[in-house]
Amino acid sequence: MTAPRTLLRPLLLLAIIACSSAQFPYTTAPPGDQIEPIKEPLPSTWVEPPKPQTGMCGHIAEEWQVLKHHVKSLHGQGTMLEALSHHVRELTEHIRHLTERVNNCKCGGDEDRFGQEELIKAIGAILKMSMLFFEAQRSGPLPATNQIPWRQNSGMNDTGYNKENLTGGWYEGATGVKSMLPMAYSTTVLIVGMLIGGDAYEKTGLEGEMIDSIKWPLDYFMKCHTKPNEFYVQVDEPFLHAWMRPEEVMVAQPAYLLNETGSAVAADTAAALAAGSMLFRDIDQIYADRMLNQAREWYKFAYMVRKPFEKATALPNDINDELAWGALWLNLATEEEQYVEMAKEFMTLKVPETFSYLDKTVGAQLIYSQVSNDTGYREAVESFLRQWFPGGTVKYSPRGLAAFRPEGGSIGYAANAAFIAVSAAHFDILREEGIKFARSQLEYILGVGEHEGRSFMVAHGRDWPQHARHAASACDQTCKSEDQAGPNTHMLIGAVVAGPGIDDEFPDDRTDMLRNNVSITYNAGFQSTIAAILGSLLNLEEFGGDGGSPGDSPGVSPGYPDQAPGTAQPTA
Repeated sequence: MTAPRTLLRPLLLLAIIACSSAQFPYTTAPPGDQIEPIKEPLPSTWVEPPKPQTGMCGHIAEEWQVLKHHVKSLHGQGTMLEALSHHVRELTEHIRHLTERVNNCKCGGDEDRFGQEELIKAIGAILKMSMLFFEAQRSGPLPATNQIPWRQNSGMNDTGYNKENLTGGWYEGATGVKSMLPMAYSTTVLIVGMLIGGDAYEKTGLEGEMIDSIKWPLDYFMKCHTKPNEFYVQVDEPFLHAWMRPEEVMVAQPAYLLNETGSAVAADTAAALAAGSMLFRDIDQIYADRMLNQAREWYKFAYMVRKPFEKATALPNDINDELAWGALWLNLATEEEQYVEMAKEFMTLKVPETFSYLDKTVGAQLIYSQVSNDTGYREAVESFLRQWFPGGTVKYSPRGLAAFRPEGGSIGYAANAAFIAVSAAHFDILREEGIKFARSQLEYILGVGEHEGRSFMVAHGRDWPQHARHAASACDQTCKSEDQAGPNTHMLIGAVVAGPGIDDEFPDDRTDMLRNNVSITYNAGFQSTIAAILGSLLNLEEFGGDGGSPGDSPGVSPGYPDQAPGTAQPTA
């Protein structure tokens, strides 16, 4: 199958321009200190532009000047991070290579394509940056491989009622709160990106690092199941938490325990663990079996209790979507029909407005459309997407953001809708329209392509947020005030902020929680959308793939795993 030019070229535009600002590859995270700018002159090979070309080579030539402009803007700034200046030099060499490639390109044949090497490197840089954000959100004892030098061990006193060890996991957003529902949701979404993204992480050289990244919350989920029918789901209370770095918290924080209520968060955690067992099935079978057993236990509790949890924050009162979501992921991981029947009890054909950690209805509808013969759920997914596509009920900003809730979190909602679009495309549901929509939202977030302008990803592109609402990066050794003057002390590389209003206005104010907050839930949808699009593109004939459908991507099964694992015994 040959990629339609209308879909392919804009993604290449995204990839080429991404090279101009993404710092790739990282071996260590850049330090917070700033140094003098690069002194050497720009290359003389940039005096004349490359020869005009046609076809795909022409697409490269068209963007050559844009790429050069972005590098020039970096190449002489008053101050520059050490790592950034290193990568500007690296990018200079890349442009020399790109110039030679364009001038020698023979269009019309097999060479009339943007090379996989350039595409993978450019999009891989964005994936890497988002992965660094998740690393910056780690709680607990950090490993020797930590790439965020301004983060240290934190939450070391996190314990349960009986002194159970609750260290680890990810902080949800700006401060030191560990909430299971957004963490489990983000984990599942990231795993989906790894499953349907095919070769994306492998080809970018990030597969091993991403496996380590996703293992961090999975380990924490299993640690929080301390004994039968006892599950810890939150540490700390956001409305009581002071503006301070997690490293500054030296006392035990309040922990919240499920024992009689809490179906939504328990089912959501079951989904994450079931998805994790699928991911790790061919990597570490013992670990996969352990997760699957825990997933069964978390879901059994959720199914039997069927009550929301009222003590902790950020938990929904409607539990049906989570109960369906958890059962369907257990069905995918086990092929046991009982879980489809359980999910059926909680399914609805109602079309939700959003997909988020508080509402997974459309995600459950998408999976159910594949494991049942009920076409109504496929139609529900299509209806959800059409309300987000141009001409639907969701309003668009002048620059092109699908701004569902412009009063706060607009980027997060758009990224998660884009994630559903590429996930549905994987099953040939509104494929062309879905990829086009997802690509447009990615371009907006990154400030490139047809939506060129401000970037909403820290350390990427033009006018990226300097005051992201995030205590650990905003402060130095000790936090004094949320409204401290000046940009954040450290770069929270790869963080996607909450986003602008309906008119694209964005004040970049650290105290503006509705615009400048950060969250693992924003980055999860964004990162997996990038991975899914790259994985789908690498499967196309034009890029050396076998031309199969998105569901035929290497290593990805559109339905169930090849073999359903048996009922494993718990491991220590």
